[in-house]
Amino acid sequence: MLLLALSIDPYALVNHVENLYISRGSHAVATMEIKKEGFSRNLKVEIWTKGRDRFLIRILEPARERGISTLRVGNSIWNYFPDIDRVMRIPPALLGDSWMGSHFTYDDLLKEVDISKDYLLKIKAIRGDTVVITATAKEDAAVVWDRLEYHILLSRKIPVRILMMDEDGKPVRIMTFKRTKRVKGKWIPLEIVIRPTDHPEEYTRIVYEKLQLDIDVPDRYFTLKYLRR
Repeated sequence: MLLLALSIDPYALVNHVENLYISRGSHAVATMEIKKEGFSRNLKVEIWTKGRDRFLIRILEPARERGISTLRVGNSIWNYFPDIDRVMRIPPALLGDSWMGSHFTYDDLLKEVDISKDYLLKIKAIRGDTVVITATAKEDAAVVWDRLEYHILLSRKIPVRILMMDEDGKPVRIMTFKRTKRVKGKWIPLEIVIRPTDHPEEYTRIVYEKLQLDIDVPDRYFTLKYLRR
């Protein structure tokens, strides 16, 4: 067990996990199921990305919300509402708000974790084919979460579960990953579920129906003009 632990580079492994869905260009179609107390909704979305800091998300279903879109370019995010033909930039003060009623915030959409720069990593445990790695934020790091705990399947280098914790080490949200498929030479979980620990009956579930990585995506997709199409 000691030799196995010594052979694992926690920084390389967590960086791989954090970049699983990142590529020079991607296209996806996914369903999103949102359940909250007294509220539930189902969405179908189309997603284009380019690199780490550009994406466009369009709602396809339900019909009454078709065309509502979110664009990210660098550190800026805009929403477009076709029924009123209006583009709205999300100000910094609202980045903690929920995106489309889900358990994801705008901060989550902007998140760019630089593991080697922002966190100190340590192998906590190895349980069969799963390694548990803790990531503790450095004092000067401008990050959303003070501590993260990654449960990673070694054989496929994919996350099984990620715990997002406060400064006291108490889990605030838990993400689980299922339905793996090999895409462009790497294993990718096609189902992601996020739950808040204070309301464990609530969740947001994303299931990829289609996922293409390392494809050419035109730069014009990530413009305000294209957002309004």
